[in-house]
Amino acid sequence: MSDYVPEDNKIWSDEDWPKFMVAHPCDGSDTECVIHLHRPRFVGHVLHAKDGSVGIMPIFIDDPGTDVQAIAKLMRLAGEWYNECGGMK
Repeated sequence: MSDYVPEDNKIWSDEDWPKFMVAHPCDGSDTECVIHLHRPRFVGHVLHAKDGSVGIMPIFIDDPGTDVQAIAKLMRLAGEWYNECGGMK
């Protein structure tokens, strides 16, 4: 496999992608992820609490910076979006 990536493939525009997507497993497990396609991009494992609340454990693709409040807000928005889109419960 070549390490060469065409220059056009390196361009990422947030406007070309939805903000969030959900990934469902195809192996029968109940693991589910929220994918954030705007910077800072991440894949977040969805965690379901016994009280019905949802948490997101992110693995960042881009550097999220050090603003803890901005990251917490982004995780809250991801959880709210997941609940609104009717993710697995």
